[in-house]
Amino acid sequence: MLGSWNIRGLNGPNKQKVVHDWILRNNLKIVGMLETKVLHANVEKVQRGLNLTGWNFFSNRTSGNTTRIIIGWDSTECHVHCIHSAQQWMTCEVRNLKSNMRLTVIFVYGMNTPADRQDLWAYLCRHSFGQGQRSWLLMGDFNVTLKASDSKGGDVRWVGHKNDFGDCLLAAQLHSISYSGLRYTWHNGQDHQTMILKKLDWVLVEYYKGIMASTAFHPHEMGTDRFPPPISTACKPQMDREDTTKWKGHSKGRFSIASTWNHIRKKKPLNIIANLAWFPDHVLRISFIFWLATKGRLATMDKPHVSNMITSNLCVLCGERPETHAHLFFQCSYSSRVWNAIISKVGIAIPPMRWDCLLQWAASNFHHKGKFDHMMVRHAITSSVYFLWQERNARVFNNKHKEVATLSKEAMMQLRILLLHYKKPIPGASSFSLWASSPRSSSEAVGLRKITCWAGGFLRLVGLVGRSHKLVVHGDHNEKCGRTEMYKKD
Repeated sequence: MLGSWNIRGLNGPNKQKVVHDWILRNNLKIVGMLETKVLHANVEKVQRGLNLTGWNFFSNRTSGNTTRIIIGWDSTECHVHCIHSAQQWMTCEVRNLKSNMRLTVIFVYGMNTPADRQDLWAYLCRHSFGQGQRSWLLMGDFNVTLKASDSKGGDVRWVGHKNDFGDCLLAAQLHSISYSGLRYTWHNGQDHQTMILKKLDWVLVEYYKGIMASTAFHPHEMGTDRFPPPISTACKPQMDREDTTKWKGHSKGRFSIASTWNHIRKKKPLNIIANLAWFPDHVLRISFIFWLATKGRLATMDKPHVSNMITSNLCVLCGERPETHAHLFFQCSYSSRVWNAIISKVGIAIPPMRWDCLLQWAASNFHHKGKFDHMMVRHAITSSVYFLWQERNARVFNNKHKEVATLSKEAMMQLRILLLHYKKPIPGASSFSLWASSPRSSSEAVGLRKITCWAGGFLRLVGLVGRSHKLVVHGDHNEKCGRTEMYKKD
């Protein structure tokens, strides 16, 4: 276990006792004590005051009167050799006496100004090229943030020198390992209005040979400019383990396209009305118009961009009230008669209600995909909306009008054609009124039945095959009106 702590002064016996307890409590074997403020003449006295039996120490006694970094280690557990020392860092070669594993550790205490930290960035870049495949780890107080989210409060501008840390990590192929505990490790000691928080303490590893490490930032009871008070960083290298990849978007760490989509998309409550529009054997153009109607996206007269181009916003079907989605489906006197004519043929009782209530009611009560009556209600609602919207557009743009009976027959013809694709037995088929416009005998029902289909100006017949029926074109085609006589034959 390794640890580092910006102690902000190690001269007093009380602080030395706190550091002693912290080392024993976390079972640390190597520690870096930063910003010790210990005079060169008092370094050995302070080391004795820590009262750590079997421990050895060395420090970076550089220019100035005080020592910035002191490193200590348990000589019964590991051997530490200092290979480079400067004002802002100490580089050590660590060897575990039990496993004989080797690791390069750099304890860092960065300077306060961007210009002074340039020496640190240059050294890290040079050191990375000399390491080869050897694992190395950096930890300590870098006195700098990595990205804008690492600080809160104060000056939010991201000026050029703030990129130096990130550029150094990229060039040296270093990255920050995950951690638990505190995020912000420094504060300016002000109240909540003027408080500034920053993450200045980091534990970094290189990319070549993964160091499986766990890092924790712990608060301490003694108050300094650390918020919450001082931090300790502990990590345990596990170099005997290979790197593993775990996908965070899945509970079991397994990557999949579905988990990626669920990770990045914005989740919303399930829209049960979608089952009315999109179901097996739906007709795309009909379902699309119906879906727009459920979302209130049809260009009705009440829309601002439409109302600016017209002189009247009255419903063109009845001419009585302003045209809205709620009025058009099915409060309008014209559309209500078409709707009632269709549901009477379907043979399912649907109580009169407002448009939004009808959608919720139908979606809640007719959501089963395999039941025949559920399918017929979905077809009836979607086809009614589609044909009413077609009639509305024909009146607005072409000045063409159809009677209620004519439009109802066209909608029911569409439902008859859709029934040809239904492969399961139809419940109560002998009494199902949608098969014919008037009652027929059973012999007529299974015999030759005539279906009139409007083909929109030209004959286009593709795959309209029933269970045991086939459609035969007898060639009676009127090109002018686009009418085709088709017969369904056993």
